[in-house]
Amino acid sequence: MPGGEIRADMQVVDVYYRDGNKLSENWVLIDLPYWLKQQGLDVFERTQKIMNPAL
Repeated sequence: MPGGEIRADMQVVDVYYRDGNKLSENWVLIDLPYWLKQQGLDVFERTQKIMNPAL
């Protein structure tokens, strides 16, 4: 993807696991398809075209 000046939001979920009084694990889930679509790339549409070129 070429660089550009498009601003985009990110949807992120942070999940923490606490073991006693300490945080022992952290998972970060980032919605990359949402971010890429704001940049002009629909990965689901692209995948559909690759998997089913006749459609």
